Amino acid sequence: MTEVRDVSARLSELAAYAEREDWLYQAELQLAEEFSAVAKAFSQANLGTEIICENYIGQDSVVRRSARSSLLRTIKTIEKSLDRLQAIKPTYKIWDQVPDYFAPSNPAQTFFASEIIRRNLQT
Repeated sequence: MTEVRDVSARLSELAAYAEREDWLYQAELQLAEEFSAVAKAFSQANLGTEIICENYIGQDSVVRRSARSSLLRTIKTIEKSLDRLQAIKPTYKIWDQVPDYFAPSNPAQTFFASEIIRRNLQT
């Protein structure tokens, strides 16, 4: 019974972690939008500076890529934690389809919930 409580407590911690990371991800996306607006305005006000501003503008900005990278690390951390919790070694198959984690608004929570179902774990 203690083991079930420990698993449940650990799953609750991972759920809270996923929620916090999703919040940070959304905040970083907002920051990216702010940087993009400032970079656009700066490049328009200072002709010839477009080259130094282009990395901060739009969907491929360095801030957005950083946010996505951080979230992928979070998802890997959740996956490894679940592997340890189940005492299994991860198996990676080249032919596995990787879902688009960035489609939902809360990708870390969506990933966590789908892994709970896929692994048939109880929360």
